[in-house]
Amino acid sequence: FSKSGIPLYSSLLWDEGLGTIFGMATDGCGNAYFVSGTEGTPPMITSDALFTSNQGKADVFIMKLAPTCDRITYATCFGGPNAEVGSSIAVDAEGNIFFAGTSSSNVGAHYRYPLVHAFQDSIKGDVDIFLTKLTADGHSIVFSTWIGGSEWDTPQGGLSIDDDGNVYLAGI
Repeated sequence: FSKSGIPLYSSLLWDEGLGTIFGMATDGCGNAYFVSGTEGTPPMITSDALFTSNQGKADVFIMKLAPTCDRITYATCFGGPNAEVGSSIAVDAEGNIFFAGTSSSNVGAHYRYPLVHAFQDSIKGDVDIFLTKLTADGHSIVFSTWIGGSEWDTPQGGLSIDDDGNVYLAGI
């Protein structure tokens, strides 16, 4: 919708296995970003995706749409061997993609949720929060970490990036 309430466009690009879209963000160029979870490999995964297939029981699904919502620019699954669900997404001024959610994939150093430059390198409870930053093209992980304690930890939709690139995550 425009700022005056006029519909600009709408599109149905979803697939049966994707479930609910839990988060959406836009960038300064008008691209739209979505995060959800998937139990399979969605048919709209792009050939240049970081992961081109589901990595476990359920994965995070990230999708970037062109400003007119008529073309998928980028789509990937992201996860480990157990269950992940993405709940929040944000984009910084450079177009880097941040997303957060919950995961239970901590089954050893080589078979778990992908971690890079992790602040916390293992799950502390049954389910912890993950926070991941991808490059603007979605091809590389800048950082990816666990956040949590001994309880079941979940973000509640509050993810934002300030003008200095600092990340704020709420709902732990």
